[in-house]
Amino acid sequence: MAVVVGADSEVGAAIIGRLRASGRDPVAVTRQPADSAQAASAGSANAVGALTWDPRSPLATRSMVLSLSVAAPIDLCVVVEGTLALEAQPLHDLHLFEVDRVVDEHVKSYLFLLRELLRHGGDTRDRQAPDSAAMQLALVRTRSPGAGDQLPPLQACVTGAFTALADTLIAADTHPGTELMLFEPTGGAAGDEPLRTTAERKAYADFVVDTLEAAPGERRGRHRFRTGRRRLPRFYPLAPLGRTAPDRHWPPG
Repeated sequence: MAVVVGADSEVGAAIIGRLRASGRDPVAVTRQPADSAQAASAGSANAVGALTWDPRSPLATRSMVLSLSVAAPIDLCVVVEGTLALEAQPLHDLHLFEVDRVVDEHVKSYLFLLRELLRHGGDTRDRQAPDSAAMQLALVRTRSPGAGDQLPPLQACVTGAFTALADTLIAADTHPGTELMLFEPTGGAAGDEPLRTTAERKAYADFVVDTLEAAPGERRGRHRFRTGRRRLPRFYPLAPLGRTAPDRHWPPG
């Protein structure tokens, strides 16, 4: 089973469209709005096809992953970084409730989700098989990881947490049968949205799916997608930490 978390984002929707064009039928998981009074319906009858996820709840996260893995082994999960819209404020002006909400939705939520996916995702019968991946787990950033601009404290915390968690999991390599990948768009200031147009977002989605479908030796690790207002998108797949990066990019030449 293929699952895309973050289907409510434009990048997530584009990845779902490309997966369907490739013959997959992914489950689209959308984030439950923070002001929604309705509880997430993990494990309900419509779990296969579309699902709402409450990122603030570890119990809802576990229920969602278990309900999906019971229906069919999760062999591919794409987790798209959630949209973050915050007013820039110094740390001493931030309201405690706002800090708590943002950390719950954009930091703790990924810890909950990845923990459950690494425990229950994939087909456990294939975890010890040599040269095989029971599950591909792709973490897809939507904001630029580049340095240069000074981000406000809360945005800096959230922006760095997603990448740091992915880098740690990839470097540790302690999850047999799970092929971990991190995708990053570059071309904007730190924390910005470099995917400014629909065409760039579609090209980024194509890059993600093309990498997922590539040969096993070209998938694991960090991959960068470079955009620019005056040029075609360029793709820079990077090797896993500690390995030599492949000398290839897109477009060729």
